[in-house]
Amino acid sequence: MATATVDLEGTGTLSTTETMSANSITIGDRAQALNVYLSDNTDGTFSIGNNTDAVTLPNSVWVEVYRRESTDNTGDKVVYFATGSGRGTQNIFYRVTA
Repeated sequence: MATATVDLEGTGTLSTTETMSANSITIGDRAQALNVYLSDNTDGTFSIGNNTDAVTLPNSVWVEVYRRESTDNTGDKVVYFATGSGRGTQNIFYRVTA
């Protein structure tokens, strides 16, 4: 299971798989944004808050996948990730900012 938790700011790398429910980054309630970079030549997917409503995560480019609204004080947010089908394990680099 590839997971990370960042309370306010931080960077790191997750070795993710094709199973979305197994790969997540949790950002604290004071963090403002999550940017990720999928190091592959095939797109992956991501979903905010659950692992079923996935959208495309472009490969080889930094993408802001979450930005907290000024009125959103509902606690930590979990963002789930998966690599493209048939890609096995790939790295996702992440940056959480305050």
